[in-house]
Amino acid sequence: SAPFNFLGFLIKKLESGYKKTLLAALKHKFVTLAITIALTGLTWYSMRYVPQEFMPPTDESAVTISVSLPKGSLLEETNKIVDEVVKRVGVVPEVTTITANLGGSGDMLSSGTSDSASINITLLPKQERTKSSDDIAREMSKMVQDIPGAEIAVNAAGFAMGGGSFSESGVSIDIKGPELGTLTELANDMKTKMATIPGTRDADTSISDTSPQATIKVDRMKASTYGISAATVSSIVNTAISGTVATTYKMDGDELDIRLRQDKNKLDYIMDLQNILIPAPSGINVPLYEIAEIKLENLPVSINRNNQTRYVSVSVKLDGRAAGDVQKDIEAMFANYPMPSNYTWELSQSSSQMNEAFGSLGLALLMSLLLVYMIMAAQFESLIYPFIIMFAVPISLTGGLAGLFITGGTLSITSYLGLIMAIGIVLNNGIVLIDYANLLRRERDKTPFEAISIAGPVRLRPIVMSTLTTTLGLLPLMISNGEGSEMMAGLATVVIFGLILSTFVTLLFVPVVYMAFNNLKSRLSKKTA
Repeated sequence: SAPFNFLGFLIKKLESGYKKTLLAALKHKFVTLAITIALTGLTWYSMRYVPQEFMPPTDESAVTISVSLPKGSLLEETNKIVDEVVKRVGVVPEVTTITANLGGSGDMLSSGTSDSASINITLLPKQERTKSSDDIAREMSKMVQDIPGAEIAVNAAGFAMGGGSFSESGVSIDIKGPELGTLTELANDMKTKMATIPGTRDADTSISDTSPQATIKVDRMKASTYGISAATVSSIVNTAISGTVATTYKMDGDELDIRLRQDKNKLDYIMDLQNILIPAPSGINVPLYEIAEIKLENLPVSINRNNQTRYVSVSVKLDGRAAGDVQKDIEAMFANYPMPSNYTWELSQSSSQMNEAFGSLGLALLMSLLLVYMIMAAQFESLIYPFIIMFAVPISLTGGLAGLFITGGTLSITSYLGLIMAIGIVLNNGIVLIDYANLLRRERDKTPFEAISIAGPVRLRPIVMSTLTTTLGLLPLMISNGEGSEMMAGLATVVIFGLILSTFVTLLFVPVVYMAFNNLKSRLSKKTA
């Protein structure tokens, strides 16, 4: 039929053109080598311009907003803030539905409180809008940032692997040291500096969430004049506030605790606490303020420790930049930061996961190359021919990184896996070519030049077919615009571009290296003879 005849015509033209190009490459070996070495050099050069991150952010057509009021705020106040937030963000044209949850921060592990709320916003499908969910989240953040009386965080919802959440990722550091006061000062200073890094927003610290707490410090000298001990003060205050189980009451086979405590309505203010009466042995009742100093201060809700060392986290959210680039800026900014004695800082565990993962994948890549080399050496019964085939590996890396640069992608875990996949396919193409050339030399007594000149055009079809089937199979994954498609787009991009470039190298550069090694081998044999 006409389509198949036309396809056959194209294949014959391709074979004819390739044969002429191959002969030209073998004739001008140094030019071919120079071009290939230049392309390999681009691998390391392009690494500087490809952003790195642990996992690519995904667009799930959803935005989450967390609202936090001062601790102890009434539910009515929280409701007013939420209504104002909903009113402002509701005018965004991409919004379809808004769901508000009062009494929770949106964290599945947190307990509900009257001073927090979460707002879940569903957007139009990704195909029906021109803005990404991250762009819309930034727009909403600007719309609600001037609402007084609450901290409002807007995030584009997405699957952030490694971060343990389904929200926008960021970069954070941990400051370690013994004294909470010094940690607070360092955290606030570093937070201010990190907020100036381009491509970041919403700098925050783990100690920004505080709660008012009354601290009672007993004046032992004054208390002793009344014959009152610190233990007595502690027991009376605890009974007044939390209550003490005096006895139990049995009813229908069940035992119920009878707890004694002061009336809750009489302990609403600091003055009520100061007026708690402490009985003295002499029979008089002494107000608490007479024998103790009571201070009301805002203290962190929780104190984090790692290996028995206190630490405070400082974090920033990403605003159009990859996590790897922001990490580099943070490390450069604080490389010479004057830390006090016994105080240190480091990238937090979630932020350093990318470096650890890349290191593990790099080791896996080297191990896979070593194992493949060993298998090929056993198959070819030579240490030279596997080495020739592996010359195409750096070019596949160059093509993959070039693809990320051209498409604006990032080097993430998935794209790193794509590099490993591309290398496997490239080596397979090289094996097909070199194995046939050796077969021609061994069974048909061809010279190295004749063998590689024949093997190239003959093996052109299976090599091109292998490249085309993989490329066309991954193309929809690379150009997909569906929800969550960003997760695997990097893998497809790396494999497609890496295969396309390395196929040319396999068909042109590998034959040149094959000829060079055989010529060198012949010269050494003549000298030995």
